[in-house]
Amino acid sequence: MPNIKLLLTRKLTSDLLDRRFGQCLCFACGPLILLLVARKLAALGLSEAQLVQGLTSAATLAVAVVILGFCVAPSERKGP
Repeated sequence: MPNIKLLLTRKLTSDLLDRRFGQCLCFACGPLILLLVARKLAALGLSEAQLVQGLTSAATLAVAVVILGFCVAPSERKGP
């Protein structure tokens, strides 16, 4: 049993690599969300108001995911 616990708690990568991977994933998912939602909304045949509301919601979610990517791995610049 201690061997399994040791195996499951072992670190495979560094913290910096984990943060950069999370950041890249967030930056890739933001535009992907917009594309998939726009494609799905176009196929539904909604009214203009419903289409604008759906695209606005998708854009808000995509921007939030990109902002999350900036928060996951802050830049390493120092100074003002």
